[in-house]
Parts: sequence; structure tokens; C-alpha cells
Amino acid sequence: MHDNLERHYNKKYLSAYPKYANEYIPMRQYPCGRFEGCVHYFSKLFKGGKVLELSGGDGRIARSLMKYNDNIESYYISEFTEQGASFLRQNLTDSRFEIYQINAELVPESWEKQFDAIVMVALIEHLIDPLRAMQKIRKLLKPGGFIYIDTPNIAKYTRRIKLFLGQFPSTASANEGLTTYEKNQVDMYDDGHLHYFTYRSLDRMLTEYCGFTQILKCGYGCEHLKIKSVEFMMGRVWPEMFSEIAIVAY
Repeated sequence: MHDNLERHYNKKYLSAYPKYANEYIPMRQYPCGRFEGCVHYFSKLFKGGKVLELSGGDGRIARSLMKYNDNIESYYISEFTEQGASFLRQNLTDSRFEIYQINAELVPESWEKQFDAIVMVALIEHLIDPLRAMQKIRKLLKPGGFIYIDTPNIAKYTRRIKLFLGQFPSTASANEGLTTYEKNQVDMYDDGHLHYFTYRSLDRMLTEYCGFTQILKCGYGCEHLKIKSVEFMMGRVWPEMFSEIAIVAY
């Protein structure tokens, strides 16, 4: 299974990474999308110290958080494949970065209680066993630390409409998980998304099974409307309906 996932991620993502090698995510008053949501909320809540980002992708989040947060002492960033980690080593040159090739479900025990904050964007839905993975990942936090998680919201209003019409509301592809957004046949069903969450289900999993004690909802706009301030407020006031899932768990 892991071999299939590694092949899929290398094929789908590595070719796109160079496009974003030097980009920064803008810091906006009314963030829309998961990247802007992450830099907005993380920067408001982070008090300083050591950061871990699991599955850092093209490095945009790491590069941007480092730019907006002078209080980051060191930033560990990992990728699932060696090719992905190699790309990050080539493009993240700040001496505070430490880059690793790691399966997020097998984090090193030597990292326990090492981090003030952990970032997981577009990752938990790909994990084979997210419940046990989050039990292990929580142990990496120092007392008082937090984890920022972003994942698709299966109960967002656009997906509720699809369910009402009898369609599967796929979260990373079109045609009920069978076609890429570029209209090609998928290599892996729904782009490898293995699990689907609502705000309530993720909250319950983290607090009842994984040892977290406090959950903050961090809704944002999802780029469906032209007026970003209105869209942001809709996601902020009623994230369960209008935002993808973005939470901070202590």
C-alpha cells in the first residue's frame, strides 16, 4: 500500500512543485483557501519556539510561515517520499530548516515533547490509520503546544448539495472521485483521500481518542464568491457549512 501511495504522490505532485518553488502565500485580512487560512491563523496563535510541518509539499507554507513569524527558532519539515524531501532540501535554504523523509504515521519517538506547534495541511485524509497516527503525533507537542490541521469538510454546503442529488461528494477530484480536475482518468480514487471528516467527527476523534483537550475552529472563505470579506465571515461564523475544516487542537 505504501509503495502505491509513494508512486502516486511522486507522479502527481513532484512535477508541479517547481512552479511554487519561490512563492509566498499572502497574508490577508480575509483569507480564502487552505494556504491563506493556515498562515493567517497560525501567525495569530503561535507564541514562538520550534515548529514541525508534516508533509510539507512544495514548501510554500514553510517558507511563508518563516517569513511572517520571526519567533520561529527552528522548523522541521518532512515529506513522505525521498524525492519530495530532496526537492525541499534544494529550495528551503534558511539555516533554521531541518528536512526529513518521514511517514507521518511513523514519527520518531525521539521527537516526543520537542515541538511548540505542528502543521498538518492536506494530510490527515491521506493517512491509513489517522486515529493512531494522531495519538503518536500529539506526543510530539510540548505542554501548551498546538497542532494546526486542515482537511476537506465532507459536510460543506457544496457537498451537501451533491449528496442531496445522489452524487458522491469527492473532495480531491471530479466525477465522484473518478476524474481529475484536468479531465483525465484518476491514478488513485479521489486522489488518494482515504478518510472524510466533519468538524464534529474530527473534534470527537482528537478529544475522545487522541488526548487533545481543546479545539478551536478556524473557518475561512472557500473562493466561491467575489466578495472575499463576506465569504470569510460566512466561513468564520458557520464553518461547518461554509468552510473546509481548519482547527487548532491543544
